[in-house]
Amino acid sequence: MTFIKSGLPQKLDCSLNVYYDASATIANDEPITYASEDTSFNKSFTLSRSGSQFTLPTNGSTYFLEASIVYWHTSYPVINYNYAVTCWYDITASAYVGIQSNICSGFNISEGRSGDIVADETAKFATLGGTYELRLKTTSGLLTAVDTPSGSGLSYVNARALIWRF
Repeated sequence: MTFIKSGLPQKLDCSLNVYYDASATIANDEPITYASEDTSFNKSFTLSRSGSQFTLPTNGSTYFLEASIVYWHTSYPVINYNYAVTCWYDITASAYVGIQSNICSGFNISEGRSGDIVADETAKFATLGGTYELRLKTTSGLLTAVDTPSGSGLSYVNARALIWRF
């Protein structure tokens, strides 16, 4: 949501890169790789990408990283108390940064609150540049993939990584 005080002659100029087709080794502290980039809306910008890592230039711009995964397991749609946590990882500092995501199979299919579980399903971080990757920080239970498998027929639940440049 955007709030603009009336009378301000300013606009926000931003670009957006969107990545999809996520995959990962299912284990704690493993990187998540987004194999494809969507450039169909012509607002993307150039950044260096190698495997799971995104290198953002330090050129005076502010970057906002957000990403989500799908808690996919072969016994879907069984509702259970299994979970996965993702967080952005600063490669240079060797440290987790930003707000981590909490994905609970079956309970927060929609972001927000369901029953006794309150969680944000999107890992977020703002930076002025550097090298980062999204990691599967912690996982439990039946997780078998971090994205919806092709052919599943569920196109509305796919993993995405968004990198905004302001």
